[in-house]
Amino acid sequence: MKSAGCEFRVGGSLYVTNTFVNNNCTVNVRNMDLTPKNHDDISFSIVVPSKFDISRNCFNSNEMYENNNMSLYYLEEENIEGEDIKIYTFFFYKYIVINTKFKESTCIFESDTSREKLNVYITMDGYYKEYSCDMSYNLCDFFINEQSIIRIHHDDNWDVDEEFHKSKVLYNGIYITLNNILSHSNVYDFVHISHNTVVITIPDIIPSTRTIKIPFYDMGNNNKIKYAYLRLQQNVKSYKKVMGVNFSDTFDIQYEYFKYREDKMKFLLNHFSETNYIGMICQTTKEITTLPCTFSLVNYSNKNIAIHSVFPHKVPFLYHFDKKKKGDKIDSYLSETRFVVYKDFDILLQEKKIKYVLFKCICNAKNGHTENFKEIEYYITNENISKDMMNSPKIIHPSRNIKHSDDPKQMSNINNSRNNPFRNNTSGLSHEDEQHFRKSYCVYSLLNTFLLTVTLAMFFIVSHYL
Repeated sequence: MKSAGCEFRVGGSLYVTNTFVNNNCTVNVRNMDLTPKNHDDISFSIVVPSKFDISRNCFNSNEMYENNNMSLYYLEEENIEGEDIKIYTFFFYKYIVINTKFKESTCIFESDTSREKLNVYITMDGYYKEYSCDMSYNLCDFFINEQSIIRIHHDDNWDVDEEFHKSKVLYNGIYITLNNILSHSNVYDFVHISHNTVVITIPDIIPSTRTIKIPFYDMGNNNKIKYAYLRLQQNVKSYKKVMGVNFSDTFDIQYEYFKYREDKMKFLLNHFSETNYIGMICQTTKEITTLPCTFSLVNYSNKNIAIHSVFPHKVPFLYHFDKKKKGDKIDSYLSETRFVVYKDFDILLQEKKIKYVLFKCICNAKNGHTENFKEIEYYITNENISKDMMNSPKIIHPSRNIKHSDDPKQMSNINNSRNNPFRNNTSGLSHEDEQHFRKSYCVYSLLNTFLLTVTLAMFFIVSHYL
């Protein structure tokens, strides 16, 4: 089966679905190849004569760090010597592509001999299915089963419900935020309201089939209400959860752990047979002014390596950071960081003589009116890092076969059960819980002894009089 992409040649291609036209190739995100077990892992291939080399100006993104070019992709290169061609396969994390504003969305291939240039463009045209309706004159009723953009128009005689300005919709007669309905954290803005227009974005993961309503009120008669209906159809594709913690008020279907209470957590990643995603969602009461996550490189002498000494031109890591203020009148700020540990990451570690990559995230997580300092450390290595070296017995070895629940209540139960991988106590309880358990058990035992004594005394008294 041919891969998505283009080949520079006259006539058809044996390897990819398209050929270059006037030295240009456009690849649509919607038509990229999907990894069967992970639809977030998308790819396409470019086939060129061996005389062409990829330039530095290839899908760069410098929005993460000032003066640093971060890759939006990871690359596999194959030489077909018998045909004198090279196949470049680009792998992208769909989440980053969708949420990143491309600073340079073009990849250039150059030939030193012929001075020819080939341009490859990425486009998202048609990625979202689009719907439109005028609430003033029509009944707006939508069946949604994929990523969509819904535009609802209305004239000055109608206005959308005030609760919808807070992203709240009606479900079974109760106002619930659209983020909760879709099980996505509030980092994502699904609702945009402008003059006489409401725009709703539905992501590609729809966790359950539900019908929601959006009220519109007649400005001349507030008792007159019309509803826009969104009939969401369940659509949960194969995807891989982010190995990390969501420290926010809203459950996120894409994260392994929700509101975990340990103050310090450590993960060890040393399996690279498939792509993994790590990261954190952080909700704070103060504006986020610095990046909550950083990464550093450590050599075999256990010393930090300057990143630009190893990667002088472009850092080959897939990384994304986003932040927002939650509501206009609420002192609540959200940020999300994701880092991609792509397949065969260990090859890069070996080539660059890196013992491990330390990815560290810090969050002053909001908990009611207080904040709790949270810290997550990820050790990414192909070496056996000792627990002593990591200064903690709580090293997390992620299970590769665990069946995850997408239900928030079940997720909370999993996070607090004795099977929780964050805990390492033999009893399955934290130190505080174990103390509470022992104290409760002691009281329970004394109470039982007292009741038994009273019962026996009553028995002997009754027996004596009989």
